[in-house]
Amino acid sequence: MTSTEGRIATVLAAKLAAPADVSVEIADEAARRSRDVLHACIAEHGGREFGGGGNSFLAEFPTALRAIRCAVAIEERLRETATDRRGGTARIGVSLGEVKDDAGALYGDAVDTAKTLRSIAAAGDVVVSGAVQEQVHEQTEFAFHRVRPPSHDKLRVKAYRVTSSDAKRSGYDLIQELIRRRIFRAAGAYVIAAWLLVQVASIVFPEFDAPRWAMRTLIILLTVGFPFVVFVAWTVDVTGSGFTITPDSPYSRTRGKALQFGIVGIATAMSAAFLWWIWAGYIEPTTQRPTRAEIKQNPIIAVSIPSKLSGPEEIDWLGEGFANLIRNDLAESRNAIVLSQSRWQKIAAGASSRPELVNRASDAGIDYLVGGEYLSTPSGIVFTTWIEDLEGGTQIQGDNVTAPDAAGIIAATAKFAVQVKSALSIPHLDNVGQFTADFAVKNMAAYEAYVAGLGYLVNFDYKQAEESFQAALTLAPDYHMARFRLAEIMETSGRSELALKELDAIPEDAPFSERERLYIEGARWNFTANRDEKRSIEVYSELFEKYPYDIEAGQHLADAYWLDFREDESIDLYRKLAQIHSYDASSWMALGERLLDVGRLQEAEDALTRYVRISPDDAYAVALLGQLAQLQGDYSRSIDLYDDSLRLNPGFGVATLGKARSLYLDGDAGASESLFRQLVEDASQVTRFRRDAAFDLSGILRGQGRFDDAREPLESVDQLLRDEGLFMAMMDSTLGLIEIERGNTERAAALIARAIDESPGVPTRHLFARGVLELRTGRLDDVRSTAAEIRALALPPDDPDRTEDKAASYLLGLAALAEDDLEAAAAELNAAIALEGYEYAIYTVGLAELQYARGDLEAALETARVAMNARDPGNLRLDLELDRARATLLHAQILAAMGHVNDARTHATRFVERWRSASAESPDLVLAYELLGRTETTTN
Repeated sequence: MTSTEGRIATVLAAKLAAPADVSVEIADEAARRSRDVLHACIAEHGGREFGGGGNSFLAEFPTALRAIRCAVAIEERLRETATDRRGGTARIGVSLGEVKDDAGALYGDAVDTAKTLRSIAAAGDVVVSGAVQEQVHEQTEFAFHRVRPPSHDKLRVKAYRVTSSDAKRSGYDLIQELIRRRIFRAAGAYVIAAWLLVQVASIVFPEFDAPRWAMRTLIILLTVGFPFVVFVAWTVDVTGSGFTITPDSPYSRTRGKALQFGIVGIATAMSAAFLWWIWAGYIEPTTQRPTRAEIKQNPIIAVSIPSKLSGPEEIDWLGEGFANLIRNDLAESRNAIVLSQSRWQKIAAGASSRPELVNRASDAGIDYLVGGEYLSTPSGIVFTTWIEDLEGGTQIQGDNVTAPDAAGIIAATAKFAVQVKSALSIPHLDNVGQFTADFAVKNMAAYEAYVAGLGYLVNFDYKQAEESFQAALTLAPDYHMARFRLAEIMETSGRSELALKELDAIPEDAPFSERERLYIEGARWNFTANRDEKRSIEVYSELFEKYPYDIEAGQHLADAYWLDFREDESIDLYRKLAQIHSYDASSWMALGERLLDVGRLQEAEDALTRYVRISPDDAYAVALLGQLAQLQGDYSRSIDLYDDSLRLNPGFGVATLGKARSLYLDGDAGASESLFRQLVEDASQVTRFRRDAAFDLSGILRGQGRFDDAREPLESVDQLLRDEGLFMAMMDSTLGLIEIERGNTERAAALIARAIDESPGVPTRHLFARGVLELRTGRLDDVRSTAAEIRALALPPDDPDRTEDKAASYLLGLAALAEDDLEAAAAELNAAIALEGYEYAIYTVGLAELQYARGDLEAALETARVAMNARDPGNLRLDLELDRARATLLHAQILAAMGHVNDARTHATRFVERWRSASAESPDLVLAYELLGRTETTTN
């Protein structure tokens, strides 16, 4: 038996860290030399080692001072030995407390605390407990710096990092002196109070029509007061009995008044610098130039919806109708940047007064704000209009229009648009708005419906917008702009054929402005049913060249470049648009989306950050950040961001689909399946989201061997896709692949044949599915015919996209493998992997099967591992989950053949768990169980 003895001791706990990026031999040599250093230092300072092992050390010291000196000496010597890259570093913790001695081995609170302090120390640092610091804090050779442990460390004592530098000690003492005199507290409180005062003033001053110099004066006074507050905080203490002079400390006493004046001098310099920045950047320019000497070139103009002051509900729409006509007329100019209706609505949302609108517009970087008010009187409608020069802070024009009814007000818009252009020195050609205004006057009910449709369109309520535009066309069949907007909605919702019919119904000689005509012509070549990227680029290039500040024209051109695979040109144009229209969230959104698509994640993050800064409550902005986190592999953060997006917009399809994908990638297949199924079944969702969710869910279910279940989501959207007229061929070929797995080869052949017939473009995908069926049924000559048919569809040899050649080589390789022609199989499968292009299966699985058949197990194992983990974050390809699952099973087979029994069992078990809901008769599942039985037999 052994006896234990309780006593107080100082314990040092150390752990060595080997140097990085060196060979094993150098690392071993470094560890040996570092251990020698620790043994020597502990002995030199009177310590006794009592535990540890390997690179961990425990030692007891007679005093806390000796322990600290030993720890500092260890770190200094290790740093010296590390100069030739043959040394290491150590993490050291020192604690003072009660221990129990059991035959020379110590344990207890002091030992446990020393180990914990060691764990929170950085490499090369010494961290001590508060009890140790109290013992030696008067020793001038050391400085102690408080350490905040990570939140998960349950450290119940204070912790300090030890340094021996006089310079660090001096800096630390200065910080301590500033804390003692409450300088930081006073400065922080003053800054917060000043900021709150400025915020209150920014709200109160406009309400009382305070002059602009009032805010400037307030800022100057607050800035000048900062050094005075610092001086008072240094000199005076506030106590319960009143104000007292702050007593000197030994540190401040030795430095005299120089320290006090230095601190106040620094505060004064900071205030002066801040004041100069405010003066030069804000006060002086607006003071010296109260009115604009000349009108800005290419100004940014926003048109605010005039507010109704009084009158019946029948004229509520008049403000929006007036603003729409003015905005469209100004947008026809090639010399002005006009904010879109949607962007202005986001800026103005919630503003309750004209001064608030002006302030928001100014903050958004707008140069001029056009707006007005109207009210109903016994003599008619009085409409007041104004133009605010936001930089000069003045109103440069105002006008009153009185008309007996709304038609009279609408008739005056063309004249008012000319006045605005004249006031802003914008060259005006023909009065392009006159016809539009005349048409609106003659068709007031139709124009009212059209204005309502634009309002719904801005808020993405496509159903209500479509009904409004249909109503406008019913009232005025020749309202061709309403027809164009209706066609846009149809294209957005996937009804491209119907959208094109609406465009074709617009006569060639319809009275449009040049800008409107180019928009319609561009749409004609851009709509899916008639898409011609080259013609589309020609039209939108002309539109953008003539109207370089029209953001929508620029975005259409950038999209056309993208569809024509001119990605760099597209991104460069998006970037240019974002720079020109830096105030507009859609510019940063489009740039961020495209950068995400090409995997330039850091640039995408910068663009999306600007997007969120402009529109913090935009659910799509937050969803794009969720997509960015998904691409970065941070699935937990991605899920959180998608949840934030859904809080902003419940049921938002983009966020729901993205969250379902992130849940699956994060390993929560059950929650993912539930969310996918919810989206598929939600009749209120746009077809695109339901379709994508159906294909993704089907891919996941196939990856789990649930082939009966995999049909259900696709069949549930069958009618949707047929109504839409898109993706029918893809759905049929996917269902055909499912039927192959279910053993229904005749049904599979019929579905795949229909997919080939339905294919709107090159049917490579569907021919590939036919080749898979032919492989499965052993018709190898038919496989070769199908491969030749696919290869005949290949792009010209100089095109880098060799998708067809890849698909054909893969099918030929598997056919050769089935005939045991391993040499031919190797040539084809290696070609399938080496060529660039889209993959209709994970081709590396086929190569791994070949290598396994040839007995090249090491290569087969590595290839199968690659296939298991083949996932591009930018293109998740959940349709390939079945191939990834089979790569896992093949990996287990190869491991078993190599004699790695436990690893083979692990991978086979992983496959079985993944396929736990599959049919017990599934050949893959039977093979997995056989493999498990085989490995178990080997073990026994």
